[in-house]
Amino acid sequence: MIPIRERSNPNEAGRGFAEWASLYSGKIFVMITAFLDESGTHDESAQQPGAAVPIIAGYVATVEEWSNFCPEWKKVLDEDKVKYFHYREFNDRDERKSNSESFYYGWDDEKAEAFEYKLAEIAGRQIPLVGHYDLKTHKEELKEDKTYSYAYVMDVFFRDLVKRIENHYPHLDCKVNFIMDQNSDKRWVGELIETVRCYREKGGYRWMGDIGWSDKKEVLPLQAADMIAFRSRQLAAKYYSDNQRQFAGVLNIMILRNMRPNRAWRPHIPPEEFGRVYDLAEKYPYVNRALSENSAIYFRLKNEREKRQKNRNAV
Repeated sequence: MIPIRERSNPNEAGRGFAEWASLYSGKIFVMITAFLDESGTHDESAQQPGAAVPIIAGYVATVEEWSNFCPEWKKVLDEDKVKYFHYREFNDRDERKSNSESFYYGWDDEKAEAFEYKLAEIAGRQIPLVGHYDLKTHKEELKEDKTYSYAYVMDVFFRDLVKRIENHYPHLDCKVNFIMDQNSDKRWVGELIETVRCYREKGGYRWMGDIGWSDKKEVLPLQAADMIAFRSRQLAAKYYSDNQRQFAGVLNIMILRNMRPNRAWRPHIPPEEFGRVYDLAEKYPYVNRALSENSAIYFRLKNEREKRQKNRNAV
């Protein structure tokens, strides 16, 4: 693990990342977080709560883009006196009410919502990467399979990565480096290294560069990866358990909005849910800004605004 020297203000955070990134040869960095189960220990049997759908997710961006990201992310943290963002801690409402040591102690739901959406708007400017796998069903149907369980979600993730790189960087001429949230499981680490090696050497993806391991407390972009991983697992788990298309929700739309570079992503927003989407866009300028980047949503917001204005004028 190569640490980043702590920076006291947002502008220094951007310079700090650029200096740290210069230790690697590539110009593009993939920030990755994995959620495998709720307890933090790997459950290959997929029986523990949260282990049924393992997730690997994160964002890819250039060094310059990540350097611009860092001061904006740190500014939000500093404004709310949060030292670092870890989604699981933030998402625990009981902690916010009872743990005086929590960064979020005493926060009401509205303050937490505003904080979360501000971070989501910044995180979603990068290119999202998501890999998930229905491990529980796999284990039920293929009981004799002795393959390392998490090899499947790794493969799904790297297939998604290849697709995003080809779509967003069609003329790639540099290495893409991988920075993974630190992990003490030797088998997980070894399998990840082997997966990258196979894609690089057997798959012909020579642009796959180095793998680094760091702490999300020190590397701000890993905190954005933590956000997309946590939220994506919630969405995927509901999809596999309910076996039906899920309403993405405003937060998920914000963090996934740069999925496709050349055509609009059309997230599923049922008509009966769009009123809440509009209300949030009106309440928070950063939500409106993020949602309006999607042309399909922009025109729905515009039409809803005009409709409500006509209704007010008619009264």
